Amino acid sequence: SQATNLIVDVTGFMPAGSGYGALTPVRLFETRSGSEYLTVDGLQQGVGRLAARVPVEVSVGGRGGVPGGSEAAVVNVAAINPDGAGFITLYPCGSARPLASSLNFAAGQVIANNAIIPLGDGGKICVYSSQATNLIVDVTGFMPAGSS
Repeated sequence: SQATNLIVDVTGFMPAGSGYGALTPVRLFETRSGSEYLTVDGLQQGVGRLAARVPVEVSVGGRGGVPGGSEAAVVNVAAINPDGAGFITLYPCGSARPLASSLNFAAGQVIANNAIIPLGDGGKICVYSSQATNLIVDVTGFMPAGSS
């Protein structure tokens, strides 16, 4: 929405025939309230800041163009004005939280990162934040059932 310098890094590719489903990005999870902070289907919007160290489930399968039963989703996650420096970890619900972070942030920062996350129980991903923060999750693609 504003003029800026831009860097684009390529981190991977999907070969022909992989089954990858690219989507027009849509919001699936939004902690902030207001008419400008909406999700694609009205679910999981205006839910309030994430509490520190309390995992939250985000429904992905069957929403925003991601077919139910998909293996994984490509998401963009953003921390908005976190209380302190910390990290966010995305992982399949029903699995143990990994020690690796998906996004690192500083206090008061607005920062985003892209990740490919396997879908867990009920087509959900879990979000863990080490600090209280506002958070958004957008989906940009998926790996259909049977993808390797």
